[in-house]
Amino acid sequence: MIGTFVSTQKYIKISKQDNMPPIHFISIGMSGQKGGYNLESVKMMYKLKSPQQKKEYSIKQIKQTLEKRGPLGYIKFLISKQGYNTANGTFGWLQEGNFLVASSKVHTNVFKQYLYADGKYLSDFRFFAQILWVIALGILLLGFENRGLLENTLRLGIIGGFIFLLLFEGGRSRYMIQFLPMFVVLLTLISFDGITKFKRIFYTVKK
Repeated sequence: MIGTFVSTQKYIKISKQDNMPPIHFISIGMSGQKGGYNLESVKMMYKLKSPQQKKEYSIKQIKQTLEKRGPLGYIKFLISKQGYNTANGTFGWLQEGNFLVASSKVHTNVFKQYLYADGKYLSDFRFFAQILWVIALGILLLGFENRGLLENTLRLGIIGGFIFLLLFEGGRSRYMIQFLPMFVVLLTLISFDGITKFKRIFYTVKK
């Protein structure tokens, strides 16, 4: 149904020759140190004309990457990439692009001072965001005793998100934003159990 609509609609001109095969994004997800956006690979996609050529090029890149890293090297790369995917508590705020060019000094308020690029307290925002993110991940790890159907479904969704980012383009925490709703709902459901577990561990170590 969707395919029929796309092929018959006349509002947007679609250039099928510019399509990039899914395997291209898997190839990008294996490239470099972090498995993130690869400009050279993207440029090659635009140079190649047919979908088959693009597919063959991407497969060739994947094979070369696997041969270069080897099985253990690729596992090490995935572990490192998972770290890059989840490391930044601000999810890459102001680290890419130039979407926020306004000054915090114009019609200033407390939010601008914390969130704008020239804000006085931007570093404080990044610090507190990182602390909250670490706490959130800790609660997710410690709240595993809560194993209801909804909780386990959300856990599977989060694990699926991790796997997706490991296989495809990732390497930056901003890609985690699309999975945050699952994190927030799961944290709400298991926060009490997670905090209780943390207290037990804390008092056990203290003794």
